[in-house]
Formats: sequence, C-alpha cells, structure tokens
Amino acid sequence: MVQFNNNLNQINQDFFCVIDLETTGTDPLTDQIIEVGVLVFKGDEIINSFESLVKSSRPIPPFVTELTGISDFDLIDAPEFDSISEVLTDLIKNLPIVGHNVNFDLGFLKNYGLSFDNLVFDTLDLSYVFFPKSPSYSLQSLKNEFKFSVQESHRALADCQSTMHLFNEIVNHAKLLPSSIIGRLSQVANSSNWIDPSFFQYVLINSVKDQKMNKNSHSGSNKLDNEDNKLQIEEIFSTNAKFSQSLQGLEYRAQHNQMALNVQKALENKKNLIVEAGTGVGKSLAYLIPAINYSINSNEKIVISTNTIGLQEQLIDKDLPLVMNILGLNTDDDTNFSLLKGRSNYLCLQKFESQVSLQTIDTNSGILMSKIIVWLHSSNSGDLNEMNISRSDHRAILNKFNAEKSLRCMGLEGQCFLRQARNKANESNAIIVNHSLLMSDLISEGSILPPYENLIIDEAHHIEDQASSAFAFSINRTLVNDLLSDFVGSENIYERLRRVFTRDSNPVAINELGILDDNTQNIVRRLQENFASLFSIGFLSQHLEISKFKSDKIRVSANHQINNWEDLADLSDNLIVLLEEFLNVLNDLIKTLETKINLIGITEYLGITEASYSNAKSLTSHLLEFFSENQKHFVYWILSDSSRETSSFNGAPFVVGDILYKELFSQKESVVLTSATLTSDEKFEHINFRTGFHPDESLILGSPFDYQSSALLLIPNDIPDPRNTNYLEYVASAIKIICEKAPGGVLVLFTSYSALNTVYDLIKKEKSLNKNLLAQGIHGSPRNLLQIINSDNESLILGTSSFWEGVDLKGSALNSLVITRLPFDVPSDPIYQARFENYANGFNEFAVPNAIMKFRQGFGRLIRSKDDKGVIVVLDNRIVKAPYGKRFVKSLPNVPVSHTSIHDMGSLITQWFNHDTEQ
Repeated sequence: MVQFNNNLNQINQDFFCVIDLETTGTDPLTDQIIEVGVLVFKGDEIINSFESLVKSSRPIPPFVTELTGISDFDLIDAPEFDSISEVLTDLIKNLPIVGHNVNFDLGFLKNYGLSFDNLVFDTLDLSYVFFPKSPSYSLQSLKNEFKFSVQESHRALADCQSTMHLFNEIVNHAKLLPSSIIGRLSQVANSSNWIDPSFFQYVLINSVKDQKMNKNSHSGSNKLDNEDNKLQIEEIFSTNAKFSQSLQGLEYRAQHNQMALNVQKALENKKNLIVEAGTGVGKSLAYLIPAINYSINSNEKIVISTNTIGLQEQLIDKDLPLVMNILGLNTDDDTNFSLLKGRSNYLCLQKFESQVSLQTIDTNSGILMSKIIVWLHSSNSGDLNEMNISRSDHRAILNKFNAEKSLRCMGLEGQCFLRQARNKANESNAIIVNHSLLMSDLISEGSILPPYENLIIDEAHHIEDQASSAFAFSINRTLVNDLLSDFVGSENIYERLRRVFTRDSNPVAINELGILDDNTQNIVRRLQENFASLFSIGFLSQHLEISKFKSDKIRVSANHQINNWEDLADLSDNLIVLLEEFLNVLNDLIKTLETKINLIGITEYLGITEASYSNAKSLTSHLLEFFSENQKHFVYWILSDSSRETSSFNGAPFVVGDILYKELFSQKESVVLTSATLTSDEKFEHINFRTGFHPDESLILGSPFDYQSSALLLIPNDIPDPRNTNYLEYVASAIKIICEKAPGGVLVLFTSYSALNTVYDLIKKEKSLNKNLLAQGIHGSPRNLLQIINSDNESLILGTSSFWEGVDLKGSALNSLVITRLPFDVPSDPIYQARFENYANGFNEFAVPNAIMKFRQGFGRLIRSKDDKGVIVVLDNRIVKAPYGKRFVKSLPNVPVSHTSIHDMGSLITQWFNHDTEQ
C-alpha cells in the first residue's frame, strides 16, 4: 500500500529541473565550477534552459580539458559565479531537482552558497534500480544504450538533456510495472530513505492503467523420431545442409565435421575422447549438436561443463537455441537443456522477504533491495548473475539473500528458484554447469546434479586447478566472522527465536533458550579472541630457512618450518576444544528447535543452525588437518594480508589425477575433454597425467585460419632479459612504436599487475600517443574495457590474467597483440612448488608445458575470424635465447616469424599493414 505524502505536490504538475556542472575536479572544497547547465522540462518538452561558463581561479587540469574541451583560455571572459546565481535560483525555484549523481553537483553549489530544500531525484540510483541488467550506469553508457538524440557529452547543458531523456525513460519504464511492485518500492523507500517515496506516488498516479501481457505459447514434440528424423552428423555438417543454412556466411570446415563425428562416435561407443580444437574450429557447436542429438535419441542425460559462467551463458543464450533449430527441435521446450549453478547464484525468496519487511533498512541496502524487486518482476530463474551489481558494497549485502545456507528453506509460499533450477535439470536431456559446480557435486557424492551417464568438459585445461580449488580449504577471518555472525549482535538468532517463542507463550522454552544463549555467547567470545590471536600470530610468521622467493605465502611442512609454530599449534588445540563445545551447544539448539518445528519461522532458523553446525565441524577438521594430520598429496601454507595485518591458514591437493579418475571419469560411460589448448609439444601426455584422464581416442584439430597471410609474429632481438632492471622501459618503448605504426586496437598481455602499472605510468606520460590508453584495474573491469575497445577501435588495453583467454575481439578492435613475458606461473606459489617437486625435471616436464598452454591461449586472442589480420609481438628474449624457447614457437600455428630490432620493428609493421591494404 502506497502512503501518500505532501511532497507529491511538488511533482504533480510534471515540471522538473535538471542540473549539471563541469568542474576542475571532484572535491567541492578545493575544486571549482567551470560550467553550469540548468534545464526545466515537462515530459520531452524543454520549457527553459540556461548554460554558462564560470570563471575559475584554479587552472583547469589537462584531463578535464581533454574530457570537456574547456580550456583556461575559454574562461578569460567568463562571468563570476555570483553574477549568475540569481538566474539559477529563479530557474530552479521549488521544482524537483534531477541529476545524474546529483549530490556531486549539489555539493559544489552548496559550497558556492546555493542550498535547496527541493525534492531530489538521482538518475544514477534510479537507473541502477529500474534497469537492473544494464552493463554500465554512466550517463554516456546509458545514453548509448537508449540512443538519446544528444550529440555532445561532458558539457553541462548537453548532459542535462541526456539526463532529462534518462529520467523520462526511467519514469516510462516504471509506469509499465504492476502497482504491487510500485507499492513494494514505495515501502522500501519509506523504510530506507534512499529516495523520497513521492516519486513512486507520482509513478503510480500516472501509470498505464491497462497493461497487456503478451505470452506466446508454443507446442510441439521435443523428441526426435528414432527412425525417420535421426540426423546423421555428416548430413548436418555437409556443405549445403542444415548447419550452413542456419549460420549465414559460415563456410564449411572439415575440422568442424571431424570433431562432431568423433564426439558422436565416443558417445555411441561409450568411449573417452580428448580433442584439441584450434581457434576457429567452432568446437562448441561441434560437440553440442552430437551431444543433444545423442542424448534425446538414447534418453541418456549428458552434463556439459565449462570453466566460466560467460561461456555457460553463451551456450544457453546463443549456441543451444541454434542447435535446436538445426536439429528441428522446439526451442522453447524446457526438457531439451537447462543451466544449473551453485546455491550462491540463486536468490532465496524467504531470506529476501524477511529483510524487505524490516521496519528500518539502511539506505545502501534499500537501493539494492529496490533493484532486486524490479529485477524479480522479469526474472524466471532467480539467477543473481542476471543483474549488474556494479557497486562493490552491494556484493557483500547480496550474499545475505542467496540460497547458500537455506538448507531447510521450503521457499516462499512454495516458490524456490534453486529447487526450480534443480527440478528443471532433472527433466532435461542436457545440463550446462561450470567446473566449480561439477567439482562440488563430486565432493557431495552426487547430491547436487541428477544422475548422468555422459560428460563433456569444455575449457578442460582448467579442470586440474578447479579440482584443487574445490578440495582446498582456507581458515580465515572472514570465514570465522561468517560462522559466528548469526550468534552475535542485537539481531542474533536467539533474539529472533525469543520473539517467536514469546508469541507462542512458552516460558519453559524461553528459559531453555536463555541458558543456551548464555553458553553460546561465552563460547563465541572465546572463539573470537583465540582466532584473533591465531590470525595475528600467523601474520608474524616467518620461514626459518632462507627462501629465494619473496612471497606473502609461507609454506608449512616438515621441510618448510616457521618461527612461531608452537604458539600457533597451542592456539589451534584451544580452538578445537572450543569448537567442540560450540558444536555441542548447536546440537542442543537443533534438538530444541526440532521440538518446535510447527511454529512459524522455526524451519528457517533450524536450517541456519544446521548450516552453522556443518561449517563448524568442517572448520574443526581443517584445523586438525593443518596442524597435526596432514594429508598425502596436499600442500599447506599461511597467507599474510599486510593491508589488514591478518593471515589465513590454507591447504589444497596438488595431485588431483587419482581423485578425478576414481570419482569422476571412471564413473561415466563416456567423457569428452576439449579446449583450444590441451597439448604440449603436440602431445596430450601432460594434461592426461595432470587430470588422471585415460582417453580411448585423441584428436588434434588445427585452426582453419590462414595464419601465413593473416598474422605476423615479431620478436625483437635487442629486448633485454625480463629480469633486467630497465626491461619495462624497453617494453613501454616498444608499445609506443606499435601504437604509432599499427592501425586499430592493441592488447598488451602482462603476467603481473606490478609490471602493468609500471608500464602504464611510463606510457601515460607520452603526450603524442594516438590510442585511447586503458589499463585493467585502473579504468574498470575487463568487461567494461572490452565494451570500450569494441566501440573505439583505436584503443590500447593493458591487461593481465583475465585477458589471456576468453577475450573475443574481431576486426579492427584488435589488430595488434603484445605478449610481454612468457607466462610461467609464480614460482613462490605453494601449489606450484609442490607440483614442480613431484617431477624428476620439474621445469621441463611441468613448468614449460603449463606456460606453453597459457602462451597459446594468449596468442589465440588475435585472429578470431577468417577476415582478421594482425601482428603479434613477443617482448621476452627467452623465446629465442633459452633452450626451451623454440618449444613455445613450435606450439603456435604456421605463422611467419620475423626477428628484428625494436627500432626496425615499426617499419616492418607499417610495411605489413600497407601490403595487406594494397592486396
């Protein structure tokens, strides 16, 4: 129910005022206004407007001039702010003020003596709420997304116009929502004060009365007739058949056909297959088509696992609907395929409802809750990844709403997104998962995924690391705080249960609860104190032996002893005793709650307590394992966090082949492993040994692309060794030359953030750089940077691990690729060390093959289609001078190689691109 208030009078005439400022910086106390824009509007009609440059006593920084086009020269004859303040006041009057991140503008105006009591609506917050899936919430990005007809950006009046269009877009979108949703949003606004509720009153009064819901219904058979419609792979992939007809412009590729045939035979003959499919083979469709075809005809369930959620979603949203079309199946039938993720990916409606109904909500949580309410109206899956949670503090809040601890939750009025997803998986022929969930199912002895006979693992070069992560553990401050959080504070589980028992008028139960509460608080306090000491002493740990590696990870074993081990071991013994006491109290609480299971809300609290019991038991066993009962083929280490002066205690298996073979591969009728990079020295021995995979057949499919004419590999012969002190200066110089001579986008791959940041600092000083310089961790997330380079084909991106694989930039968005160092793993990492030591010749048999696979992944970023052209520059002289260097070059496709100096490299790049243009 929407509660009306007097503020509605301010907006019931539909007049609004937009404010935007350009300033010398972001601090209202020290920076100054250089331009003001104000616009009064009603709907799409501009009623009045004003803009003016403003004299500033502070010089305009170069980056502001570059962004806005406003220079110090432009302000010479500009008026003082005081001379225009009266005009601003007359325009704004008592109108509701609209702005994008409007508090920034109001803060500056307040410092100039202008304060307003008007209603304020921030389109940054509103767009974040009402467009939950938008990739970015910057005004420029939203302007592009909704195609506002405003040419300029980063000028005051132009941005006012964009903000006006955005506000109207938000209001129109809100009007289409049911009144019940608007009512919920108004309720949260009242509880959290993130926005004046009059906005929702305004929307409700002006909303569209008759909303029409168009639902298309589909019918048809999902099953292929085994005799008449059973498609042959040769037919699907022939030059003029369904596959090429479904993909306009796709050329027939023998590799595609060959891979599909081999996958089909492996499934039909119950064999294991490993396939390396080079860039351009189209491996996703090559395994999906035979997999779906076989699964439906045999009525055998198949699981398809990828490493990244991004590839999962590509398979679901793009590839599988195409496969259904090729196979002549109904694309809307839920039984063909489904996507299944882990618990933490799904919203728990019961948890969310209990938080939304609180009388007082903090402002930050109110914005996120409002966003979820809007998103829920259109979401069928409850998959939290559908939303763009771009605010880092919201990710922590979101964890309170996921299904991670909802062990006893029966859903809200029977509805549960997690159960819905699992039910759909049970009914589907093919289930798409990621490696993490596949491993979780392995650990839980098959309690997550339904029984399945066949398995395809894409991005299989990650399966070893994912298995190590799945079986690993970490004892850290966050884990402990999370475990104890339900039992501390004014809203702990006992306080909430006390309210439930009070409603039941049961003094005996309340008394029992009080005793348990007292015992728990005593134990929790001691656990907090002892864990704080453990993490503090762990932070001060040092190796007794001298290590050649400087690292924040201190390996612990009989051969790697530390200085304060006895103190840590004593604390561990104390903590194990306390945890046993904690488990006893939790067990008593569980028994008490089980006797009250019929009371409303008890099931939720029972689930929370049981989850805490399980987590406390795991923590106890991990402490015992770390300090006294080390497992074979496990490595243990202490990680120091210098920023918070704390530490964590970690363990992980460094050999997982036996586990994967016994618990996974040998249990399935057919397993297919595939990736673009699985071989080393053109053999599968390394990956097979690491993963415990025993293939019956193997297949290497090279890329169909003509690398002889589409790519050039340049290796400067005068680049210093990467360990040289001035190496990064050479790297920066080489990058500048490449940018000057090569058209289109440039991607530079680093193996560390430290090197990336150093090179960024060197390059950004270059005033004549002809590319838009972007750096990972400085200018945004990998996804944001990729969006920019796709829209601006003259960008230079500096990236680390996220850019070595999974990046798909076609055409001039990426014409040049730079690999700064051969991608060897960090030698100080304990898991790496333990694996290295497990070989007779760790470097040649383990380190080099691993680096080659990553090197090939990086190389594969450049040529993504038959029309792509580009140069690859390797700035690591070890590829030529080290004995193992030729193994890296040999691992690449048949690409022409040129050895040259850094100075001459520029002319070679120019000649190569010019020759391509002439051709």
